Amino acid sequence: MGGILLARAVGVSAQDTRDSMAAVRASLIAADQAAGDLTLKADLGSMLASVGADDCILVYPGAPVLSGRETVRQFLALQQNLVNQRLRWVPLYAEASGDGTFGVTYGVTGIMPSTPADPSIRFGKYLSAWARTPGGWRLVAHAQLHLVDPAAVTLPPGFVVPRPSPVDRARASAAFAVADSEFAALAGRESAAVAFAAYAAADAVTFPGNGLLTRGPAAIGRSVADDGTPSHWRWWPVAAGGSAGGDLGFTVGEAEIRSGDAAGEGAVYYGKYLTLWRRDAAGSIRFLADGGSSRPVPVTP
Repeated sequence: MGGILLARAVGVSAQDTRDSMAAVRASLIAADQAAGDLTLKADLGSMLASVGADDCILVYPGAPVLSGRETVRQFLALQQNLVNQRLRWVPLYAEASGDGTFGVTYGVTGIMPSTPADPSIRFGKYLSAWARTPGGWRLVAHAQLHLVDPAAVTLPPGFVVPRPSPVDRARASAAFAVADSEFAALAGRESAAVAFAAYAAADAVTFPGNGLLTRGPAAIGRSVADDGTPSHWRWWPVAAGGSAGGDLGFTVGEAEIRSGDAAGEGAVYYGKYLTLWRRDAAGSIRFLADGGSSRPVPVTP
């Protein structure tokens, strides 16, 4: 009888766990939707000032990596190209960590003119990483893709952009930075196509500029394959975070893509990215979603 009671107790516990995780995921989706609603009602800066963590990171077209809620607020307040736009997004995907303290989302951003006479709408994409606190879900990293013309970004003289805090190698989330670096190393040795196909989860997505999603390792690898002109990819993580258990996380980093001969002597694209990661049942770390945008040409001291 003791065995029967134990089996029943374990069964109830497993069901309770499933119910609990479903509730956590539902609360994450609700937080993501509420952030989109707040952005429509107010603006992106107001939403991040309200929902962002103190050290939140923003990946915004044409800007450097922006770290810290106050830095993000100041930067967005300068962007005149946002004044005449209204934004709202809808999540397509949400996943919470096993301990319920960390989550990731991605989806579609609707971009609408603020002038009622103009009914046009276009679409971008977004990615978010969330930490669950006693006060609710807080954004720790957020990327908006295809939102504005990168050339229209305003960075006035004297605007200081602090670097994100260095990756803490003592935390479980450091494993995501290591995976990101190994991912980049494979791209350097082989090619971006090989690396992206190898490090994409079976359900991974990337976000091309044509409004669609690229899904799955094979399609993602093909999407970054060289088309005539060789390209040489380099990137490196500058920030990482995730759950204490190390099953779900993110990295933010900077990238350079050089076109031309084997020495990479051609044109250079300077970019940055937000990547969402999952550790699978076998212990391998693979990316769930990856998206990025351009950044300013680095200034040589």
